[in-house]
Amino acid sequence: MASVMRMLGMGSVSTRKVVDNIENLLDALEALHTNQKDPESEEAKAKVAKVQKDIKDDLEQMKLILYGKDGKSPDAARCTRLGQRLVEKGTIKRLVSRIELLDFEVKKLVENLFSALTQADYGEFVSKFLVNPANRDIFASLMQCYTKKPEIALVCGGMLRECLKHDALVAILLTKDNLELFFEDYLHRRTFTVSSDAFSTFKMLIDNVRISKYLEDDENYAHFFKMYHSNLVLKFDEYVTVRESLKLLGEMLLKRSNYKVMMKYIANVKNLKDIMTVMASKANVIKFEAFHVFKVFVANPKKSTLVHRLLYANRVKLVEYLQKYHSDTKKEDPQFSQEQELLISTLRRLEPLEAPTPPAAPPAASPAASPAAAPAAAPAAAPISNSTAVSTPAPPAVVATAQQS
Repeated sequence: MASVMRMLGMGSVSTRKVVDNIENLLDALEALHTNQKDPESEEAKAKVAKVQKDIKDDLEQMKLILYGKDGKSPDAARCTRLGQRLVEKGTIKRLVSRIELLDFEVKKLVENLFSALTQADYGEFVSKFLVNPANRDIFASLMQCYTKKPEIALVCGGMLRECLKHDALVAILLTKDNLELFFEDYLHRRTFTVSSDAFSTFKMLIDNVRISKYLEDDENYAHFFKMYHSNLVLKFDEYVTVRESLKLLGEMLLKRSNYKVMMKYIANVKNLKDIMTVMASKANVIKFEAFHVFKVFVANPKKSTLVHRLLYANRVKLVEYLQKYHSDTKKEDPQFSQEQELLISTLRRLEPLEAPTPPAAPPAASPAASPAAAPAAAPAAAPISNSTAVSTPAPPAVVATAQQS
């Protein structure tokens, strides 16, 4: 067996030794970056390059252990021993926290090791190490990488998405503070590769079944959709952000596990107003994605009173909009055509809601009563008219669009 391991190039060093080597090399690298008087000198650069190469060699040795060589499966027992040693020493967390100091190829190797340990839970890396509250700072280090250089952000984004394949880690990462980082910062990074990678991570975070449980809390729900609309859906100066967030919203609402979330969302008239506003976009793709959210409001047979009244008040303009603004899509997508016709017929069939019944008048005074003893009658309350009940205006952008059709 030992000869086979040597042939595979995996038996030349023990797992304990290779991990200890990495720890010592990280000490040396940190010292070089901290203590050198002239880090730009040729001598200093040569020292750093030597340490980087040694770290790379040892990480490649670890990768061979975890992934195998030449298509051969790795030795599970050896992988477990390596995982246990890495967990005991906290080496992966240290590598992540110092990832800025590492060369790009070394960063990629760190991602490879993190992925292997996370996927197979070698050394209980997920079930023991990552879920431990004492190690939560590794998630903070990974999240903060979206504020750093693209090559760091992309590597750490990959590691975050490996974490999000585990429900226990989703529960740790799905917090109000983390969501705010995405809503307010990461999804709006000027470097497209960074914002795009952040969106991939954000999508994976809220595409998990745990999002429905998270949003059952009224405070979490209100905060989430307030941020989602104001920072994504209505961010008109960021075309890609609006397009992708609308698409994700449509997918999220129609997911079976999010049924309660969907019903709560489409009962809110403000949400409908925002979507109707986005439907007035000049970009066909954005209008198309907004349509797929709008259709959920219209198709709902149990519309809330305010949603029903807003749709009824704007039904003519909305029908004109639907007939004009998706003619090209209608030819290319038969399913869209069917949905469009269904919405048009549903809007045309909308009826006004009955006005609330006015309160009953007070009983008349008895004729036998003395005029002086009879109390003064209170003025009758004015009934609420239908015109008042449906006077909620449509978003100006939608009205303007309908008038142009």
